[in-house]
Amino acid sequence: MVAPSLRIASRLQSLAFVTNLAGVEKPTYEQEIIPAYAQVARKIGLKKPAILVGSYDSFIDLNPAGTDKAIGDFIAGNRDGIRIVLTADDVKVERFASERNLVGGVLTNTQNPYEPVFSITRDREEEALTEFERLIRKGTSESDLEKFIVAHYKLIFGSKYDRVETQLWLRFPELDVAGSERRLDIFLRNSVINDWELFEIKRVINLTSTYRDAPVLAKEVAYALHQLRNYARILSQDRVRRYFAGQGIEYYQPSLNLVVGKTPQIPHDQWRWLLSTTENGVRILTFDNLLAEMRMRLKDRYAIWVNE
Repeated sequence: MVAPSLRIASRLQSLAFVTNLAGVEKPTYEQEIIPAYAQVARKIGLKKPAILVGSYDSFIDLNPAGTDKAIGDFIAGNRDGIRIVLTADDVKVERFASERNLVGGVLTNTQNPYEPVFSITRDREEEALTEFERLIRKGTSESDLEKFIVAHYKLIFGSKYDRVETQLWLRFPELDVAGSERRLDIFLRNSVINDWELFEIKRVINLTSTYRDAPVLAKEVAYALHQLRNYARILSQDRVRRYFAGQGIEYYQPSLNLVVGKTPQIPHDQWRWLLSTTENGVRILTFDNLLAEMRMRLKDRYAIWVNE
């Protein structure tokens, strides 16, 4: 690498400049352009590296078959287009996909000459999936898992959720079974059913134990289920509804979800039976469930580039 102080870079064997020149003959490169760039490099103290200069037509001249394949792959993978975003702090290049093809002028319903598109950010989403797997594998704390889920809630739970609220307090000790104030982990608004869903996040623990040689839910899971039902009882009170409605959170019959542990190592039929007999209004989701949904969601989202 070239040192910031422009000291001689002894390991730098070549330095290539890619330009936007087009239609330039090879002799012009060899006799005029490359010597000019080499002279600039020598003036700044880079005496050893070989200087190379080229543009897109150089790739065609030097490797036509490889260039043809690269362009074909690029077109196949970016059929609708790419979006280039330049900001003061970042540069992003993302693919986007259209929901429909605009071929007949303005759209019939809206009379507007545009169509919905969504950005393809597969690299970042796959990185999020990998990071989520890492957090689960290392036994991350509940608070850190909650922060990650809040930051990526649409990728984890789906785009039907259009709003997330966290750190909501139920400051109604007179309504609580233990006379305490409670904090809700994650409250998600489901835009499809126009209602909210409550998600309680617990750490990765063993979900089952045995009682007289039969599998039962672990005590921590039973406690968490009881906790969620307590939340539901408080949320059902009219004064609590009015309180949250005043904050812009208008719910009706919020669904209850417990996110905890990994799929237990017991026969699948036993696990399904345990869920059916103990959930009672609370859906139990394991982190394995969330990871599987994330993988399926990513696979479905990019199937258009595989199938076309």
